[in-house]
Amino acid sequence: MFRLARWLALWLAAGVLLLVAIGVAARWHDGPIGPFPGGAMTGDVVRVPVRDWGALLPPNDDFGGRVELQVWPGEPRSITVGYVVRDGRLYVPALLGARKTWPALVTADERVLLRVSGKLYPLRAVRVTDPAELEPLALALGELEPGTRADPDALATWFFRLEPPRETTRRRNLGESAPAAGRSRARPDWCESPSPDLARP
Repeated sequence: MFRLARWLALWLAAGVLLLVAIGVAARWHDGPIGPFPGGAMTGDVVRVPVRDWGALLPPNDDFGGRVELQVWPGEPRSITVGYVVRDGRLYVPALLGARKTWPALVTADERVLLRVSGKLYPLRAVRVTDPAELEPLALALGELEPGTRADPDALATWFFRLEPPRETTRRRNLGESAPAAGRSRARPDWCESPSPDLARP
């Protein structure tokens, strides 16, 4: 009995060490490894704004599908998140948003990268606070009872709408053409600029 307990303890310790090793290695990996956050993502940079995300991604109404998202440009951290496409717009949820690190990071610095089929899309993550826009998202995730008003401060899940970068938005408003899609495997230029100081939660 003692020998069995010792072997179980050794196997448990080995499993814990393996998970720690994977977690540490993932920080320098090109994107996340399963549930483990990764480092900076590479891919072909697409600078032309996407007008309808439904043309690139299935609706994913149950949030079951996943995409890769990179946050905190100054010290890149990549994760896998659920998503949903509604009326051509792309949204990602942050379960228990107030307790996780990445929602706080994108709240402080909205610049993110989305990777789809090897392509990188520079975007902004804007938290959804409008009850009318928030209600169908919360209903789809089971966070809200039908007929109940969506209160962003009361929901455990935060929702972010992914929008084009501000420079792209400015060009669109001025009627300027956006630059062609980049074929470089490097990160977009704005990823090199530092993020603001933030006390990590």
